[in-house]
Amino acid sequence: MSIRFLKRFYTGALAAFLLLAGGTDTVQAVSGIQTFRLQNGLTVLVKEDSRFPLVAVRLFVKAGSAWEKPEEAGMSHLLEHMVFKGSKTSGPGVDKTVENAGGSMNAYTSYDLTTYLTDLPAARWKEAMTAVRDLAFDPLLKQADLDAEREVVLAEKKQRGDSPMTRLFQTTMAHVLKGTPYQNPVIGTEEALRGITPDMMRDYIKRRYDPRDMVLSVAGDVQAAAVLDEARQLFGGYANRNILKLEPSVDPASLAHGLVVDVQSGPWNKAFVSLAFPLPGMKDGLLPAADVLSHLLSGDDTALLPRTLRIEKQMVDAVDASSMSFERAGIFLIIAQLDADKAQPYLREIASRLASLKASEFTDAQMARAKLNLEDNYLRGLETIPNIAETMGSEYFYDPASVGGERWLASVRGVDRAQLQQVIDQWLRPDALTVAALVPQSKDGAKAVLDDASARAAVTAAWPAVGAKAKAAKDEEKSGALKPEVLNLGEGRTLVLLPDRSLPYVSATLAFSGGELLAGDDEEGLVALTASVLTTGTAKRTLQDINLYLSERAAGVSAGTSAKQFSLRMDAPTRFAPEVFALMKEILEDPAFREEDVAREKREQIASVVSREESATGLMSRRLRHFLFQKGAYAHRSGGDPALVADFTREDTVRFWQEQARRPWVLSVAGDFDRAQVEAFARSLPSPSAPLLRSSAPEWNRERTLELKLPGRDQAVYLMLFPTAGTDDRDRAALRLLSECLSGFTGMLYQELREKQSLGYSVFPVDWASRETGFLGFGIVASPENLEKARASFKTIAKELQEKDLPAETIARAKAVAEADYYKSRQSRAARAGEGASLILSGRSLEHAMRKLEEMKAVDAAQMRTVARTYLDPARAYEVRVTP
Repeated sequence: MSIRFLKRFYTGALAAFLLLAGGTDTVQAVSGIQTFRLQNGLTVLVKEDSRFPLVAVRLFVKAGSAWEKPEEAGMSHLLEHMVFKGSKTSGPGVDKTVENAGGSMNAYTSYDLTTYLTDLPAARWKEAMTAVRDLAFDPLLKQADLDAEREVVLAEKKQRGDSPMTRLFQTTMAHVLKGTPYQNPVIGTEEALRGITPDMMRDYIKRRYDPRDMVLSVAGDVQAAAVLDEARQLFGGYANRNILKLEPSVDPASLAHGLVVDVQSGPWNKAFVSLAFPLPGMKDGLLPAADVLSHLLSGDDTALLPRTLRIEKQMVDAVDASSMSFERAGIFLIIAQLDADKAQPYLREIASRLASLKASEFTDAQMARAKLNLEDNYLRGLETIPNIAETMGSEYFYDPASVGGERWLASVRGVDRAQLQQVIDQWLRPDALTVAALVPQSKDGAKAVLDDASARAAVTAAWPAVGAKAKAAKDEEKSGALKPEVLNLGEGRTLVLLPDRSLPYVSATLAFSGGELLAGDDEEGLVALTASVLTTGTAKRTLQDINLYLSERAAGVSAGTSAKQFSLRMDAPTRFAPEVFALMKEILEDPAFREEDVAREKREQIASVVSREESATGLMSRRLRHFLFQKGAYAHRSGGDPALVADFTREDTVRFWQEQARRPWVLSVAGDFDRAQVEAFARSLPSPSAPLLRSSAPEWNRERTLELKLPGRDQAVYLMLFPTAGTDDRDRAALRLLSECLSGFTGMLYQELREKQSLGYSVFPVDWASRETGFLGFGIVASPENLEKARASFKTIAKELQEKDLPAETIARAKAVAEADYYKSRQSRAARAGEGASLILSGRSLEHAMRKLEEMKAVDAAQMRTVARTYLDPARAYEVRVTP
């Protein structure tokens, strides 16, 4: 995966927000951007987009961890937390104001910047702009708030440290960019965090929060002139307080000090290995070639490293090459997950490949494919309003001359072999290499599978020299998005058409009745395995043939499962949709189920289960329903039971697919498609010969407590869970609203356990329902010693919900948030196609979700108190703990 910007790493999800650049036939990826500059230097970018009644506002501030002094390490991120405690311009509760308006707000910190973001219904766009202003300017910074939030951040730091990928990345950065502002993690050090005071924060704001160093990015159903006027009123009065300074980019050659090796052991079940080299800062003209090279190495399964190391040699579970660019430096990173006993052979193999790597080994077709897929990845990121705001603001922040990304896109289009070779020769130098690895701890005095010496020997033996067209008419966008069709083709076949002309792409989901309903408890994992193997080959094509076919069309085909359905999905540019539909039909009618593909997918499925259970939240989520229901489709764990999966044969997958393929199906297609072609394709598919499957209510476990252990971690997870009603029950609307009221910054769970008691970094409700049953839970990620306090608080909250009406303001906020989420979750074609297939297959209408939303909006406080009394009884609750 080729990476343009590393927007966040530790302050949100583990995976960073990534923008992938590629060439297009048009000059700008984001067209129609209007650019303004206020008198104080603050830049305002506006993209008018009326497809949905939404607005996204982003304020980018040049105040990331790379601008901190050593004693301020973590200041930017801690300040990001503190601003939510209130501003002098509006007092506390800016997050509550936004949620009450039906929106969401957040902030994230990266190495180069802090970004404040707000998403709201378009009618409240002024409130969205006011919200980011209140976050970024004049925070209250009270000592009591700092003391509480510091502990939250330290807990967050521990939680991130439990992830092997996070720890590996931190270790790699510390070595590769040692001596630069990027060597320390964004979240900072405990020593520095404990020493930060409100006055230090105020001093940091004076140094870094100049309007001249900010970009305000607004996208959605707004008018640019009105946005500019509002920006002048909100931001125009702030002055610059510092002299503008330009910091030079780091020369990668200055960071080449010979091979660096760092192998660490820990409580891991897998090995995680990185090889990395320093790169220059964002504006270096050769960086687009590094992005193309990273895609050639690992952009998809046809690329060099996945094809040879994962598919052919079965040496790794996953391998990925990335070109990460920051303002003043960057890294070229190759990272892999694998079995521990393969770590040393992998190092020899990857080092050998790097030693002999030449641009000449990549064909014209491979280079064209890499550029096409970079373009495709970039354009797909522009489907939603929030991503448009992020993209145009990020592009401008790093390169003001490249409004809409035109310079970067043009550069990627022009990459040739000479530039690729220059990247290899100039930056992938053996004397600049850092090797970092995390391996499982050895047991019973056994010799470690890998240590510094053996890793260094493996690398040096193999490499002795070591020592990145989206535009449509507004009338098409509006009319196309509002005219769905459901066609009954007869014989258990249904076609759903969801036209949308906003981007030249098509997404489709073919959903069959079945899934886990067709598998017995002794076949747990077989459905997932069949789905994985189904798309790996046909009688005429191998996995490599299919990967190459799809890569050349920037397309994807995959299969998936759930408790009640089995689905085959496709996504492709409109111009290639007929060809990808043809491949879909070939997979359905003539799948190969080759022995080698079954063996490989079994191994990868088991590895995925092991990897997921490396984290406390992953372990809990995988085991939860299996504990609650014990038997039947709802109890089957994601990925299945590894012991059962290991024994499945090719014949098992063939048998299951033959039974699954006989069931009724719904084909749902969303995007820019030819209606006649799609209908002809649907009618050409095989007709079902077996009836629709129906689920029944699962039997709840009599045992109400589950204790899980995950040694070597600093954080624990606790969940108090109450059985509730299914989706068709009249209580479901009130239960859903109750869950919404508990969610978010202003929800009772967050306010009580995090804001008032600082018990944990993450506090959340869990709401799940099938047609027959459901549950509502209270969850927290915290230090183990805080779990009993959280348990007592959950009981208190349940009692309060039974005895007191929730405030009208809280209820109004929850309803507004749910309505906004309804539109946000349906912005992507794939999401709409999948929802359409699931709804029709389950006998519901396409308007079902909207009707359920209206039912929820009609719920009042008394109804919620009634369902709380009915269901939220701690004496009958199920409790789940994951502790070290």
